[in-house]
Amino acid sequence: MLDHLSIRNYALIRSLELDFRTGFTILTGETGAGKSILLGALNLLLGERFDTNSIKDSAQKCIVEARFTSLTDSISKLFEEYNLDLEHDCILRREITPNGKSRAFVNDTPVTLQQLKQIGTVLVDIHGQHDTVLINQDAFRIQFIDGPSHTIALQKSFESLFNKWNKSEKLLKQLKAQQEAFLRESDFIRFQLDELDVAAIQDGELQKAEEEFRWMNNATEISKLLNQAVQLADSESHGIQAQCTSLGYLLRQAERMSDRIEPLALKLAEITSSLADLSFELNREAAHCESNPIRLQELAERIDLINKLLHKHRLKNETELAALQADYRQKLQGSESLDEEINEQEIAVQKLLAELNTMANDLHNKRLQTIPTLSKSMVTLLQSLGMPDVRFEIKLKQNETFDRFGNTHVALLFSANKGSELFDISKTASGGERSRVMLALKKIMASSVDLPTIVFDEIDTGVSGAVADAVGVVLQQMGQSMQVLCITHLAQIAAKGNDHLKVLKRSDGEQTETHIVRLNADERTDEIAAMLSGKELSAEARLNAKALMEHKTH
Repeated sequence: MLDHLSIRNYALIRSLELDFRTGFTILTGETGAGKSILLGALNLLLGERFDTNSIKDSAQKCIVEARFTSLTDSISKLFEEYNLDLEHDCILRREITPNGKSRAFVNDTPVTLQQLKQIGTVLVDIHGQHDTVLINQDAFRIQFIDGPSHTIALQKSFESLFNKWNKSEKLLKQLKAQQEAFLRESDFIRFQLDELDVAAIQDGELQKAEEEFRWMNNATEISKLLNQAVQLADSESHGIQAQCTSLGYLLRQAERMSDRIEPLALKLAEITSSLADLSFELNREAAHCESNPIRLQELAERIDLINKLLHKHRLKNETELAALQADYRQKLQGSESLDEEINEQEIAVQKLLAELNTMANDLHNKRLQTIPTLSKSMVTLLQSLGMPDVRFEIKLKQNETFDRFGNTHVALLFSANKGSELFDISKTASGGERSRVMLALKKIMASSVDLPTIVFDEIDTGVSGAVADAVGVVLQQMGQSMQVLCITHLAQIAAKGNDHLKVLKRSDGEQTETHIVRLNADERTDEIAAMLSGKELSAEARLNAKALMEHKTH
């Protein structure tokens, strides 16, 4: 329930602190006193747009804050969804700076305007004179049925299962989309993989092939040079080895005459040995250095193939080609596991769908059972609200598709006059009739559903006399199970309130401000008497006011 409202620097309100009570609260006041200002402030907490012209002092912030107590499970779920700390109370605050910047808070934690709106609409419902659009909404009609049908818990279970099925269905669609995307490119992937498999490229192969190609491509010149080197090394008369042999002979002769020559002789021996090895290698390479046109062609084609594949796939080396090859192979293998996953997901979706069908049928049948009694209650209530010839029928049928409430479609058929055909209330009822139908619907819902605090803004428009008294009775009865605030101009309704607040304007000659005061018993009598007779309060009007206030519903 709405426990406290604080308004600062909004329209004609400089500063207002107002406590609210349980039950049925009346708000009265002359036209233009500022009742709409109170509604405007509450609407700010529901995320409505703000006009900076509504700031009273353009140098100060506008702040509207409300404290709610006796919180319901719906609030707990929203707090959990938005990761907010839930305390004993829920405090909503909206701040507007002079330049129009808005900030919203829930229990002093910053929230988005959408989050504030979601939480606010669970806490308070403002029903304006023309705010009967809810009657046309399927969700509202289902909620109207589920309270008296005692199917709220079952509907919540269905909604949980529906959300689970919805997620499973979305996952299945995603998997199938992946499968379709894969099928579109599978032929391409398979072709690319086959091309790489046939190529069978080895890591480092390109460098080795290029080196061998250069050798063979220059074999004639290399052979010529190597043979010249062999001749230079191995010539019997002028070869390097022959020269080293002659040099060795001279050093051995000198070594006999001095030990200092021995190291030089050893070095020469090492050089001679290395030259012998070099000569052997030169002879071997020269023997193998021959041109092979067939092998040369093979190498050229292999080098060209590797470079072509690297260029085609925009890769740098054979290692990256191998990684691409492995990736293609994994994708093809993954299609098999994707098929299995889709099959498993289809089974899961079908299982959930079967459970939904069973639960939806159970929901629908339970709803059907209460329709005769509910229709009769609506007719009785509407007759008391000034529609003696009213006919009201509730028709249920099952849709082929589901939503979070099941697959029940609710038609509210209405006729206010004898001989008139029944049509859906959205097509046949006048504005005043829809207001009374909405009041009747919410009256019935209030006895079985945890409705938020409800604010009726002149729901009595277009009624008077006994009908107005009946409207007051209904509002008073609703106040026995929920908090009801009602802005009214009718004494018959004002007299039914448990609490009475008066909205008035005061002026100091320079500025006018809106104030709200709580009336005591005598002040209430005078206020209701004034609503009956005008500003001139007569003794008769006071007696009539007291009579209205003493009349109680049973």
